[in-house]
Amino acid sequence: MAETLHEEVGCAHRVGLVVDDDEMIRESISEVLADLCDEVYVAADGLEGLEVLEHHPNITVIVTDIAMPRLDGVAFAKRARELHPA
Repeated sequence: MAETLHEEVGCAHRVGLVVDDDEMIRESISEVLADLCDEVYVAADGLEGLEVLEHHPNITVIVTDIAMPRLDGVAFAKRARELHPA
């Protein structure tokens, strides 16, 4: 098992994204990711998540809710993977 997330994802600079429509959950998860990542961005739904990803293509870790308004987590993940296959 890798000692750190750096080793696990094989990169020197870890950047996270939390996509969740529930503010309390979004903030809680972003606090956990802040312990593992150098930077953490948040988005309130899938469309906002895609906008963040467009401006920050160096995101290496994404945590998303499934049931969200405008664009759900499954559709968000599919589109994010299409835009950034790596």
